[in-house]
Amino acid sequence: EHSQVAQGSLKKHVCSNMAELQRANTQMEMQQAPVKACSSVIFAVICCFWIPLLFFMAAANVLDTCEADNFKLWLQIYGIVPMVAGLVLQLVVAVCACMGDRDVFKMGLRLQTLPMLLSLCLLVWGWVEYTKTDGKTCVDPDDGINPRTFALVFLILNSISSPCVLILICTQMAAPTALASAGASAANSQNQEAQMFSNEPAQVVGAGA
Repeated sequence: EHSQVAQGSLKKHVCSNMAELQRANTQMEMQQAPVKACSSVIFAVICCFWIPLLFFMAAANVLDTCEADNFKLWLQIYGIVPMVAGLVLQLVVAVCACMGDRDVFKMGLRLQTLPMLLSLCLLVWGWVEYTKTDGKTCVDPDDGINPRTFALVFLILNSISSPCVLILICTQMAAPTALASAGASAANSQNQEAQMFSNEPAQVVGAGA
């Protein structure tokens, strides 16, 4: 009986510690959300502006005789909308974090799955439009970026990564702060190991004295 009581108290203690750790990780992520949002916007503008530019350049090279009426439109939407939607939701999460409500903040994190879902839907639409195109009637071989080749490269790459995107969507919906908690736990374990290694030389010196 005493062992069962001890095990029950140990389980309660572990659960309470896990809950406190989760709350602490959520609070830490709320504090970091505005900085992450600003850095994401700056990084996207400085380092990723060329992606929409290439999509619009490819869309400009689609001939009017192309059988796929929406192929040009898909290139324009796929090049800019998912990125802009992701940045806007980053700012929404930052606003939710500044409100100080953990439930609202977690809802904002779940909303970040919308650009990923949108990208998957646009991926399917892209394959449908690509199958309607023809190299002779849709592409001018002497005019810059080949839109069919360009679209095919991005469609293949994003199709390969789509299972990972689905897993990330499910994880984000089920436990929006799980990734941050895992990162915080890994950082805490690294800090503890660093402290242990830094304390070992002092112990050796004390033992030698």
